[in-house]
Parts: sequence; C-alpha cells; structure tokens
Amino acid sequence: MRTATYHEPSAEADYVGFQEARRIIELELEFERAVAKNRDLALFRRNAATWEMLLAALAAGDDDRIGVYDLVESVTSTGLGSSALLRFVRDRRDDGLFVFGADPKKKSKHRISLNDDLAEAALALLEQRNQALRKATLETANAPVPFQSEGRLLRAAGRRD
Repeated sequence: MRTATYHEPSAEADYVGFQEARRIIELELEFERAVAKNRDLALFRRNAATWEMLLAALAAGDDDRIGVYDLVESVTSTGLGSSALLRFVRDRRDDGLFVFGADPKKKSKHRISLNDDLAEAALALLEQRNQALRKATLETANAPVPFQSEGRLLRAAGRRD
C-alpha cells in the first residue's frame, strides 16, 4: 500500500505562490471593474445565473443559435428561477441586447443570440483578462525570489541552524 508523503513547501514556493495569487486577485478586480463600466455587461454580471446565461450564449455563437428555453434551462447557477430568467431575457430583448429569430425548422420555437456589440465587448474583456492571467503566471514563475537569510532557508527545508 502506498502512502502519500507531505512535503512542506519551501519559503521560496510560499513567496512565489503568494505573489501569483495576489496578482491574480488584482487582475480579477480589474476585470470586474471593467465589466461594471460597461452598462450592458453590468446588467448580466449582477447575478451569477444571468452571467452564466451570457457565457452560454457566447459559447453557442452565431452558427449554433439556441432556443430561448434551451438557454434558460441550461443555466445551473442558483439565484434566479426560470420565470425570472425568462423575464430577464424579455427585458434584454427589449433593450436590444438579445436578438430573437424564428427557427427555420419549428415555427413555434424562437432562436436567441446576443447583440453583436455586446458579444464583442464580452469576448474582448474575457480575452484581455485571460492574456493578463497567462502573462502574470509566466512572470511570477520566472521572477527572482528576494534574498532570505540562510537560517530561514534551512528551517524551511526542515533542518536546524
């Protein structure tokens, strides 16, 4: 039987991990603030369920337009029920943020897609955040660790002075 062995992380690993976590949090804050500045995206970001719906609509894209009820039923985040989500969809349609179209196969089914400007703004912000996260991760991994006393390094390695 194999047993897992716990290895105490080194002081350098702790420092690098802390720096990376801190930078990621800063980037997430920048992203949230950028979303809040965009009036249309902020409407979706107010609730986890509506944000998930926006992301699902983005993932579906124009080629694979989905039905209104399909989109609402795909949301698994709690916070809003299906009737509230349908009302949100109708309100965003009235705002011009969702575009409805007839389904060519089934006349009673309405297809839904995002307004092009909204989709472009969301994709641009997501891509900007993802690039910044990749860059921060690489920079942190390659960053020099500040000088620490030999005694502290020995203690971090499990040895005494």
